[in-house]
Amino acid sequence: MNEFTHIPFLKSGEQIQLILHRHWIVFLFKWLFLLTIFLISFFVLIFSHEFLQIINTSVFWMVLSVFWMVTLSFTYLSWLNDELDLFVITDHRIIGIEQLSVFSRKIAESPLDRIQEVDAEQRGVLQTLFDFGTVNIHTASETSNMTVSIAPSPVENARKINNIIQDFRSKRVVSFDTKKSENPEITPV
Repeated sequence: MNEFTHIPFLKSGEQIQLILHRHWIVFLFKWLFLLTIFLISFFVLIFSHEFLQIINTSVFWMVLSVFWMVTLSFTYLSWLNDELDLFVITDHRIIGIEQLSVFSRKIAESPLDRIQEVDAEQRGVLQTLFDFGTVNIHTASETSNMTVSIAPSPVENARKINNIIQDFRSKRVVSFDTKKSENPEITPV
C-alpha cells in the first residue's frame, strides 16, 4: 500500500492509509502537447528551404533550438509540478502538498477530527470515461479546505477517505468511553 518507505513529516506511530497523486491523463496531455510541437517542428524542417531563403541558416537553427529548449523546459517544469502534488492520508491527519513552482510548495494539514465532509465530483464525458475528477475535503476551518483536482477514481477515493475518518472517529469514541469508565469519580450530567 505504501509507495514510500520514508516520509519525513510523519509523526511517530502514524501510518499512511492512502496516497493520492494526479490522474495519468495529465501526463497524456503533456505528451500530446509535445507531439504537436514535434509535428509542427517537423513541418517547419520540411519547408525549411523557404525559411532559409528569408533568413540566415544559423539564425534559423538557433531560433529552432531555443524554441525546443523553452518548450522542453516548460513541459518538464509543468510535469514536475503535477508529479510532486501529493495528498497523504494517515490514520490521524490529511496532509496536502501542492508544488506551486520549482522552489515554492504549499503544505496544508488537517487532523481527521477536523474534517467535516469529503465529496467527489466528476463533470463531463472525458472525466467520466477516464474516471478522474475532483475530491473536495472540507474542514472545520474556512481557510483550509483542500481540493485534489484531476484525482483518479474520485468517488472511490472520497469513499476511502470517509472510511478512514469513520475508523478514526470510532477508535476515538471507544478510547474515550474506556477512559470514562476507568475513572469512577466522573459522573455524567
